[in-house]
Amino acid sequence: MASALIHCSLYTANKKASPEQNKPPKTTPVKRQNTRKSPFVKRTRPKTSLALLVRPNDLNVTRDLCGFVESGLMDNALNMFEKMNHSDTFIWNVIIRGFTKNGLFQEAIDFYYRMECEGIRSDNFTFPFVIKACGELLALIEGQKIHGKLIKIGLGLDVYVCNFLIDMYLKIGFIELAEKVFDEMPVRDLVSWNSMVSGYQIDGDGLSSLMCFKEMLRLGNKADRFGMISALGACSIEHCLRIGMEIHCQVIRSELELDIMVQTSLIDMYGKCGKVDYAERVFNRICSRNIVVWNAMIGGYALNNYFSESFACLKRMQEDDKVIPDVITMINLLPSCSQSGALLEGKSIHGSERFINQDRSHAHTNLIYDVLDILMRKIGEDIYLHSLTKFRPLDVVKKRANSPEHHSVKLAICFGLISTAIGNPVIVRKNTRICEDCHRAAKKISQVTKREIVVGDGKVFHHFRDGCCSCRDYW
Repeated sequence: MASALIHCSLYTANKKASPEQNKPPKTTPVKRQNTRKSPFVKRTRPKTSLALLVRPNDLNVTRDLCGFVESGLMDNALNMFEKMNHSDTFIWNVIIRGFTKNGLFQEAIDFYYRMECEGIRSDNFTFPFVIKACGELLALIEGQKIHGKLIKIGLGLDVYVCNFLIDMYLKIGFIELAEKVFDEMPVRDLVSWNSMVSGYQIDGDGLSSLMCFKEMLRLGNKADRFGMISALGACSIEHCLRIGMEIHCQVIRSELELDIMVQTSLIDMYGKCGKVDYAERVFNRICSRNIVVWNAMIGGYALNNYFSESFACLKRMQEDDKVIPDVITMINLLPSCSQSGALLEGKSIHGSERFINQDRSHAHTNLIYDVLDILMRKIGEDIYLHSLTKFRPLDVVKKRANSPEHHSVKLAICFGLISTAIGNPVIVRKNTRICEDCHRAAKKISQVTKREIVVGDGKVFHHFRDGCCSCRDYW
């Protein structure tokens, strides 16, 4: 949208970085072809007489510009911007904020570089939205460039800016860089602490999340609903019932016991800590339950081997509250289905299924791909999110469509996991030799699921147990 208006002939933001500058740990660099038109588009300002130029300090025009941005009418906002005096940093910030808020993240970064080219001084209100755009695009190199500029101009320790830097690094998956920003902050506010508590929890490091939460309280900061929800999630990861109950007490003292997000987190925490009766008490106090609340309770029953209760809860959800199950509901029910033999008629169906690469003809395709996505994230094989440093979502979709992530062996393994009883081996036959990527994935899947996986590839049978293969990686 109006891309010619936001580029400068001196723009250098898309210079290709060396692999060493942005090499994520334990991933294979992926070469991405640039399908986007060259950003080196020279933009000539339209010839306008001085009498027609509108000064940016004209409050009516500035108000109209902000109105266009808030309404998402960025074409109109850009047209008005071109008639204004460009020396005012404020109107540049308005446009950059508008691009970011309307999901035009690459345009926000491009416009920032045009601002730099025209010699307009950026301030601490400019950078947060540019940083946010980098985070949304997972553009690590661009984010680090902005970070370096912040340090150079003396804004590297600004609390407001640092909070956006922490959020950006956490979104991209570089928690060590977020830690570095956090540790160097002379002053931290509640947003800073919440970001780190949440970042550790999302990364699966429940212990670090709880330690950060405890340190926040020790320093006199009062936890809000966001911090408590993240800390309860960390308790679920580490099965810390005592700390979870202490946070529950804080929830009551803070009068947050009726907050549905907090209640859902409590249900999840008690369920994963083995206290299903406590989870039921919280659940029964909720008057208006959404799909997330029901899923938490169903998951708690299934996780603690209350299989009949989990199906009864599903029936209540559909009949009493008229809530339609989603993919999370099905995944939470997997343990119950495997034990009761209710899902996909068990091994009899599993034995006759066939898959091809990128197969989407199966009756349970959506469920299989959802399980595959969860497993790939669990074993750290979502390479297209961690090896690319700057891309649009469409690029990821295109690369994933042709990726080994959707090879037939992985699809068959996922189907076997959801259609056989827990503890039974998953047996897959393949008419050609298993590829290296599927072999590596099968080892990791056997480790995280605690299941034996047998893959016969026409030459040899590979027995995967506890992260190892019987072929000793030689086949």
